[in-house]
Amino acid sequence: QLPPEIDSLASAAAASPDSSAADIYNDICWKVRNSLPEIAIQYASMAIDCAKRSGDWPQLVKGYSYIGVCQRNLGNYSEALEYYAMGLNAAVEHEVADPEAYAHISIANIYLYHNSYAECEDNLAQALQIGKRLADSSILGYCYLNMGRVCLGRREYIKADSNLMKSIEIRSKCAPLNYQAIVARKYLADSHAEQGDTELATSEYLSCLADKYIDNDFDLISDI
Repeated sequence: QLPPEIDSLASAAAASPDSSAADIYNDICWKVRNSLPEIAIQYASMAIDCAKRSGDWPQLVKGYSYIGVCQRNLGNYSEALEYYAMGLNAAVEHEVADPEAYAHISIANIYLYHNSYAECEDNLAQALQIGKRLADSSILGYCYLNMGRVCLGRREYIKADSNLMKSIEIRSKCAPLNYQAIVARKYLADSHAEQGDTELATSEYLSCLADKYIDNDFDLISDI
């Protein structure tokens, strides 16, 4: 059963013109992407239909990307990659730059899960170029985080630490991204642990757990 908040949003979307409904349906999808991914896909599909009818290209790209996230959460990596690619193609076709960058980041994540580091780096490089052009802290923070993860996978710890520190610095300086800095700090602690510095790693892990922004992110808490 859907939470009351979601029912209210769905009712609002049904009573709204396509231009507004697409945004609401995507919002619903994002809110339940982890808890109810199958239902989330249905709402993102509705967002895609509304976006096509209204010509809202950013919401169209977002809808494809959100379905990709849901498919990834379900463990359907090939389907996730397919939807990320659809989002990327739509972003390029309709010239919406920041969704294009996020599509590259999402595709990079799928390759990262499979330790396909070259393909991951290629997509991150393209996202990083867009992020620098737009001076978008969110995009840059994600790029450096995942570049750090790639270096961790390759056991290139100096490069990993450098990239993760860049992500932490960017996210710490931008108030809306402060909560995301914990993720980069967690991977930095992983790097310390893999290098054998268990004291520094433990200190960083405990610092992450004590951070006010960790709140109810139980996946991150359990990982730490």
